[in-house]
Amino acid sequence: MSTGETISSVNTTDTMDSDPDYKSLLSKLEREYRITINEFLGKSHVKTAFLEEEAPDKTVTM
Repeated sequence: MSTGETISSVNTTDTMDSDPDYKSLLSKLEREYRITINEFLGKSHVKTAFLEEEAPDKTVTM
């Protein structure tokens, strides 16, 4: 059942960014908390859709 790939040969960034569930979760978090997840993670070169008019008015305090 193995494809012969080792864990070190799999690019996790490409895998995560191409996963529709991952992208959906990022979009939901960005809408709900008005944060840009990729900037928070240090991936500012990756752009995600952020529709501010759909974002509820919430304030996040830490």
